[in-house]
Amino acid sequence: MHMSTIKQLLLLHRDGHGKKYISRHTGMSRNTVKSYLLKLGLLKCSVDELLKLDDPVLLARFNGGNPSYSDDRHVVLMERKPYFVAELKKKDVTRHLLWEEYSERCPLQLQPILLPPAAILEIKASHDGFAS
Repeated sequence: MHMSTIKQLLLLHRDGHGKKYISRHTGMSRNTVKSYLLKLGLLKCSVDELLKLDDPVLLARFNGGNPSYSDDRHVVLMERKPYFVAELKKKDVTRHLLWEEYSERCPLQLQPILLPPAAILEIKASHDGFAS
């Protein structure tokens, strides 16, 4: 989520607008708006204080508990995502094969996700780039 969107959400909330209004004006789903507003309630600081923060600090306040944002493995995986998506479109390429290739190139002591036998057959990428 782009920081200006979060700041826009905060401004709209401060001005007294509801979740549905904020959702329409930011393009976020109502559930996402609700999630950010719940996190805002847990932060125990004012919207004005949050708006004064630099973007990286504000991002850490809202997503600090999610270890994927601070893990180098996430960065490596996201850099290789276009390659994985393209490979998954090919016949006979499986998530398991890609995992083996990834773990050989990037030995980061990761454990593979256990896949059911059906998942090791043909897997196709969906329109949003994630395997289905």
